[in-house]
Amino acid sequence: MSKTKLRNTAAVAIISATLATTGVFSTIPSAQAATYSSSVTSSITTLAEQIENDSQLVNSELGQAVAGQTLAMITSPSFDWNEVMFGTDTLTPSQSATASQLTGEVKELLSFNSSDATGLIESIISSMQSLNSAVQASDVVTFLSNIVNGATGEFSTLSGISNAQDAATQMHGAFQGYLSSASSAIQALFSPTGPAGGSGIGGGAGADTGTTDTVPTGSGDAFTSLLQSVTVDASAKTIQAQAGSSTIEVQVPAGAFSSSEQISVVSGTASDATSLFTANTTYSNLTPISTFGIAFTGATPTSPITVTVSSSDIQAGDQVFKVGADGALTPVQATVSDGQVTLTITSDPDFVIATDASSATTGGATGTGALPSWKGYGTGEIVVGGTLKFAVPSLVKRGTTYMPIWYVMQTLKGLGFTTTWNGHDWKMKTPATTKPNLSNIKVGTGTAIDLNGTLIEKAPSITAIDPASGKKTTYMPIWYVMQALNRANVSDTWKSPVWSFK
Repeated sequence: MSKTKLRNTAAVAIISATLATTGVFSTIPSAQAATYSSSVTSSITTLAEQIENDSQLVNSELGQAVAGQTLAMITSPSFDWNEVMFGTDTLTPSQSATASQLTGEVKELLSFNSSDATGLIESIISSMQSLNSAVQASDVVTFLSNIVNGATGEFSTLSGISNAQDAATQMHGAFQGYLSSASSAIQALFSPTGPAGGSGIGGGAGADTGTTDTVPTGSGDAFTSLLQSVTVDASAKTIQAQAGSSTIEVQVPAGAFSSSEQISVVSGTASDATSLFTANTTYSNLTPISTFGIAFTGATPTSPITVTVSSSDIQAGDQVFKVGADGALTPVQATVSDGQVTLTITSDPDFVIATDASSATTGGATGTGALPSWKGYGTGEIVVGGTLKFAVPSLVKRGTTYMPIWYVMQTLKGLGFTTTWNGHDWKMKTPATTKPNLSNIKVGTGTAIDLNGTLIEKAPSITAIDPASGKKTTYMPIWYVMQALNRANVSDTWKSPVWSFK
């Protein structure tokens, strides 16, 4: 929100030096007092007068001559406000909530089109506090004042920039500077995770005070650790939360709720989950791997909500149970594949995902559990320390077995590696205690494999459907990947169809 404000304020500051002695301005009436302390009301009045003065400067003939081109660029509908406020267009749910609530007011403020500067400031205070009630009105006024007062130098820089993307990037740097001196409650509004606990996008009473927030009552009530709390209405909403190694995504379709209410995502402790299976002897052979729950403060949705849980610990064949109020476990229908569980809900119970450890393979032997079969694909096994980690679809081309690198990446993460894939380059970083062999590198052709910042190999690759997920993914020949991993001192062997890691 500092962006537009930043730009227009700066214009005002530059122009004001020229017009200060011309008598252009008449005295601005004092703003009406709002329901704030006298000191905050006084600060709002002072800031409102400055904004109104700046508005007259910006919209004057001289102001338009000096700043018109820059103002036209940064107030255009296509100007990237997300880049200015967040430094990215890929927003988390909490950032999306902030953008939705504040962007309109920020545009009004920074374009100097408001006919009531006092009312606009108070509206921004109200918006911020609705997102995080730990935000103090005085802190908002200070934050906005710093942007206004520091805009002169920023606008001078912008006047030499004609590219909108460059301007947005420049303004983001300035905005981050103003944000760095803001209160932690305001900073949280723009962070990827949002305020911790409470109401709104995850903030609220107690967000900065260390108090415990109340989790809305669901029909399960087995799990009470609050992960995320978001206000929803009739519009579509996507909510994300992290529970240990599991990422939980809740997709609310448009029209699922007719009025505003709060959805909370919760999880349980390891002991919570273990006690469920100890008490349910029918499922005593199962081991819980992820717990989660959804709670509504009002009416249940009129359309199904989709919940997706992603974790490298999830494997095809795992089971999903609804947890009853008495702790009873009831199997529910869900789509389960390696790394992901998807289900739909119209009520708000708690759930647990569990695996049958007794069916895992050992030492490459299949054991008592049947491996999945996919038409047109082979089935390989990734075994770590003698235990089946993944049943993996495979393809054979010219006598060489290819496997999806996603499963290999998850395996390496379990071995302490950091590994990323950007769609065409695979980057790996070894654990701190491992010194890779980066000598005698001979790079071939194909998809790049990078180890600790060094290109060590280019391998053939195939883009094909992963039948476990139904999505396209990248397959690579096992032999090439093994050569790369050998440089990282990974001890692995291949005896078709089993790829074993020690």
